[in-house]
Amino acid sequence: MRCWLTKAGGVGTLERPTMIRKELQHKEQHSEACTRERTRRLQATSRSRLRSSEPSRWTSLLHVVAALTGPLACVNPALAQTWVQTVAPLGYWSSLASSADGSLVLAADGGFNGAGGRLYISPDAGVTWTPASAPVVIWTSAASSADGSHLMATAYADQIYTSTDAGATWNATTAPSAGWNACAASADGTKLAAAVFGGPIYRSTDSGATWILTSAPNANWYAVASSADGTRLVAGVGGSATFPATTGRIYTSANSGLTWSATSAPVKNWAYVASSADGRKLVAVAYNDRIYTSADSGATWRSTSAPAKQWVGVASSADGTKLVASANFDRIYVSPNSGTNWTATGASSTPWWTVTTSADGSKLVAADGGSSLTGGGLYTSQTAPAPVLSLTSSGETAILSWTVPSMIFTLQRNYDLNTTNWTEVTIAPTLNTTNLQNQVIVSPASDNQFYRLKH
Repeated sequence: MRCWLTKAGGVGTLERPTMIRKELQHKEQHSEACTRERTRRLQATSRSRLRSSEPSRWTSLLHVVAALTGPLACVNPALAQTWVQTVAPLGYWSSLASSADGSLVLAADGGFNGAGGRLYISPDAGVTWTPASAPVVIWTSAASSADGSHLMATAYADQIYTSTDAGATWNATTAPSAGWNACAASADGTKLAAAVFGGPIYRSTDSGATWILTSAPNANWYAVASSADGTRLVAGVGGSATFPATTGRIYTSANSGLTWSATSAPVKNWAYVASSADGRKLVAVAYNDRIYTSADSGATWRSTSAPAKQWVGVASSADGTKLVASANFDRIYVSPNSGTNWTATGASSTPWWTVTTSADGSKLVAADGGSSLTGGGLYTSQTAPAPVLSLTSSGETAILSWTVPSMIFTLQRNYDLNTTNWTEVTIAPTLNTTNLQNQVIVSPASDNQFYRLKH
C-alpha cells in the first residue's frame, strides 16, 4: 500500500491511510493465483495528505506494505489452521497467557481433584517448557504483560503470585488468601485485576505490591479481561446453586476497576471474556450457549453466528478482529471478522479448556484440560501474519506503526522504487503499550521515501 504525505511548515492533521484488501472467496487456490494476488496487493495504493495553509516545503512518498509470507496468505485462515502438540507434560490446564508476540507463554496447571499443579513457562512460543519455581497449588488463572516480563497467576484457596523476570522467580503478593479464580493485567504489567469465586474483585496499580477492594459485587466470577492500558475492564459471572443464574451478568469498568456496572448482556452462564487492546471490542462465551460480542465497550451486545456449544475459552487479537474460542469436548473455532463468522479449525474434538493468542491473532496456544483418567496436552498453531503499516503525524515527524507480529519482520526503506535497494531501518521500534503496536519515528526529507515490512 502506498501513502502520499505532503508536509508544510505548520502543524497539520494526517488522515489515516485506507488499506485496500481483497479476501479470496474460495479455498482452492493454485500457486499461480496466489502469486498474482500477492503482486496485486503490493501494487494496491491509497493516499493520505498532511494539509496546511502554508506553502509546501517538502514532500515524502511512503509505501506502506503488508508483507506476505507465502501461500497461507491466500487461504482462508481456518482452512490453513493446523495444530501441533508441544512437548509440555500432560496436565489439567486451567489457564494460558502469552506475550504480545507470542514468544513467551505461561501455562497454569490446576491439578486434579484438589491435588494442585505447577506453572510452566515457554520462552520460545511453545517449543520447550520449564516448570516454574512457584509452589504447587490449584492454579486458576494467568496473565502476562506485553513483553512477557511481568506475569501473574491466581490460585484457589491460596494467594496471588507475580513474577517480574519472565517467570524465573515468583513471589506471593499482599492480596489475601481467597478463592481466586480470574485475573488480568495491563500491557505494561502495572495495573492488575483479580476476582474471587463467590467473592469480590480486587485491583492493583503497582504491579501487585498493594491491592484495593473494588465496588464489584460478590459473585461467581469466571473471567476478567483488560484493555492494554488497564483502564477498561470486563468481567463475566456464571451461575451456580450458591449464586443462581440471575447473577450471571457481564460487568465493565472504565476506571481501572474502581467502579463497576452491569451491562445489557443477557443473563447467561458466562465462562470467559476477552478484550481488544483499546477495550472497545469485547467478546464473551456462554457455557451451553452462544458467543456474544460488543463493539462499544459493553454498552450493547449481539449474539454471533457461532453455534451453541459448551464454550469455555476465548481470546482476541489486539484490534479485536481475529477471535479464537474453545468448546469443551468439541472443536476450536476462529473468526476473522470480530465474530461475524466462525469456522471450526482442524483441531480434533477433545476436552479443550483454554486458549490464548498473540497480538496479531496469528499465533495460538490451546490447552486440552484433560479427563479424570489423564491430563491433556498443550497445542500451538501458527498462520502467516500480514502486518499492516500505518502512518500518523506528530509535529514535525511521522510515526510508522504496526501491530506486534508473531514472526520477525524488519522495517526497510527505499528511495527509488525502480531499484531493489531496500535497506533496513536502524531505528529500533518501541512498543506502545496502549495499543500493542511497534512504532518508529521518522523525519521526512525532501526526497521520496518508501517503507515496507519484510519477513
